[in-house]
Amino acid sequence: MASAVAQLTAGLTPAQLLVLQDQNHDAEVYTYAIVFSVLTIFAVVVRVTSRHMKSVAVGIDDVLVMIALVITRNCSH
Repeated sequence: MASAVAQLTAGLTPAQLLVLQDQNHDAEVYTYAIVFSVLTIFAVVVRVTSRHMKSVAVGIDDVLVMIALVITRNCSH
């Protein structure tokens, strides 16, 4: 694996290597953002579903969690 990377980057300048590293970092950040966004939505859906299954009314804490989810989803774009 290391020799394959060395072969691919052999003719690149230091500036080009930095750009390549930044692109890899951006992909990693996007991956984490997507994973945590899906987990957050899943947690809120499970919370609301469990309230519904127990026939418990949606409280102010649930409303605030849903508002926070909407706000954070709008701020991340």
